[in-house]
Amino acid sequence: MINGDEIVGSYSLMNNDFVSRQDLWPYLSNLYIEEKERGKNLGSDMMAHARQEAYKLGFSKLYLCTDHIDYYEKYGWLHLCNGYHPWNRESKIYVIDTDQKSQ
Repeated sequence: MINGDEIVGSYSLMNNDFVSRQDLWPYLSNLYIEEKERGKNLGSDMMAHARQEAYKLGFSKLYLCTDHIDYYEKYGWLHLCNGYHPWNRESKIYVIDTDQKSQ
């Protein structure tokens, strides 16, 4: 995400987010908004963009792996299960439909 000539946010779509559930993909990963730009709903805009891009690529679901609590739920993400990382840590895995018209 660019504001003028400055990068203010980014995300990735990945095959796997270093988690044991390799049967689930793609993953929204590395969602980041610069601190001075937070509180402007840019994270929500980027999640919507990621869903659109995953939909264009033919995916009906998008997943994410996180330790954040009560953030992604506000935007319609549903807790699906827990996954495990190679560094012996457990994280929640969430899912959302990519077709934003159906919600």
